[in-house]
Amino acid sequence: MSYQQAVRIPVQAGQRVAAACGVLSAVALFLAVAAVDVPRHASEQEMLAWWRDGDNRTADVVSTFALLAAGLLFLGFVTALARQVALRTEGTATLIRQAGTLFVAMIFATGLGGAIVRGLVVDDEPVPGVDVLRFFAQLRYTAMGVYAMPAAAVVIGACSYAALYAGALPRWFGWLGVASVVAIIAATAAFLGQFAIPAVLVWTIAGSVVLLRAPTAGPSYLPPTVPQSVPVS
Repeated sequence: MSYQQAVRIPVQAGQRVAAACGVLSAVALFLAVAAVDVPRHASEQEMLAWWRDGDNRTADVVSTFALLAAGLLFLGFVTALARQVALRTEGTATLIRQAGTLFVAMIFATGLGGAIVRGLVVDDEPVPGVDVLRFFAQLRYTAMGVYAMPAAAVVIGACSYAALYAGALPRWFGWLGVASVVAIIAATAAFLGQFAIPAVLVWTIAGSVVLLRAPTAGPSYLPPTVPQSVPVS
């Protein structure tokens, strides 16, 4: 029985919570990248001036906590999505969970520099040297663009496989994932992976819609080889 043929069952509260986690994760990630834009190719004077600005430092701290929220919320979202996939293909579901965890780890690494700079705001510490500030900026861009985005592409690609070949998710969601993966790969190949973030945001929100509309998952302890429609003699 395909996904479209599945009997519609009221969505459990857990799936609603997971869907909300997906939407909130997308909002938090958008806030994190929109709140701060550390200058690139800036002179030493421009870099120091940017970090000495109190509003910029506060925005960086806000971005750091938004990244923390985005990562934690994404874990709840991707776990529920993997549970839906596990009903058809457990191996793919495992890949989704593992790649999702890696994506979250790289999101946390993106915010690491901001977490360290937190001391500039909260503890009123002096501004470090320009080389250290440039390192923090490059850590942010590299963790997000080179590592987090490819990990997200693995999550999205695995979900697309589950949708298009295993029937575990809607086909439209699978094709949206294919387009998202292409965008992420193209941006990463051009060393502009951070510009693929909108594709991840759109896909995450679409995944939340899938969770809201999905049939409730059956008992996970049933062996996958046991037929579910064997007539009783």
